[in-house]
Amino acid sequence: MKQAIAVFLSAVLCLLCAGCGGISLPQRIDETTEPQTTAFVVATPSETQVRTAFEKALEVYGWFELCSLDSDSADKAEREGAVYYRVLSDEVPTYDVLRTLVYDLFDTTTGDALLREDDSTPPYIDVNGALYGQDFARGSDVEKGEYELTVEQESKTCFLCKVRVETLEFNDGYKEYRRVSGYEDYTYHYRLVGNRWVFTDFDLFY
Repeated sequence: MKQAIAVFLSAVLCLLCAGCGGISLPQRIDETTEPQTTAFVVATPSETQVRTAFEKALEVYGWFELCSLDSDSADKAEREGAVYYRVLSDEVPTYDVLRTLVYDLFDTTTGDALLREDDSTPPYIDVNGALYGQDFARGSDVEKGEYELTVEQESKTCFLCKVRVETLEFNDGYKEYRRVSGYEDYTYHYRLVGNRWVFTDFDLFY
C-alpha cells in the first residue's frame, strides 16, 4: 500500500513539474533605471487671454508709476525716513501676493524695476505680514484719449500687443476737449520666457 502511494505521489510531482515549464516569472525591475520624465509644456494663450493680461498689466503697472494703491492714512509705518500706509486691497492683501502678481505679468527685469527691492525706500513693503505702500500719484496724461488694442501672434512664443492712442487738443486752460489731433502707436511684446507668458517691454502710454 505504501509503495502504491509513493508511486502516485511521484506521478503527481512529475505532472506539476511539467506544468511549471510554461510559467514565466515577472521581470526584475532594475532599480538603477531612471524614471522617464515628461517635458512641461506651457499652453499658448488665446487672444482673449492676451487681452486680459494686457489690461491687467496696465492696471498693475499703474500702481507703481501712476497712482499708488488705496491705503489707510491712519495706519502708517516708517522706513528709512519714508512713510508707508497700510494698503486696502482684497486682491493684494500682502506683499508676497503683489510680488507674485508682478512677476506673473512682467519679465524679471521689468518686475525688478517696479518693485525696487534693492532700494532703501521701495514703493511697497511688508509690515508684519501686511502690505504697506507710499502715497503717491502723478495723474494720467490729459493729452491722451481713448486707445484701441490689436493682438497679433508673431510666433509660437510671442504675441504683439499693438496700441493706438488718441492725442487730444484742448481749448484755453485745458477745460474742454477741442478735438482728436492725431494718434500715437505703441507695440508691446508678450513672450514665453521659461514657463511664463509675460510682457518684456512694458510702459504706460498715458
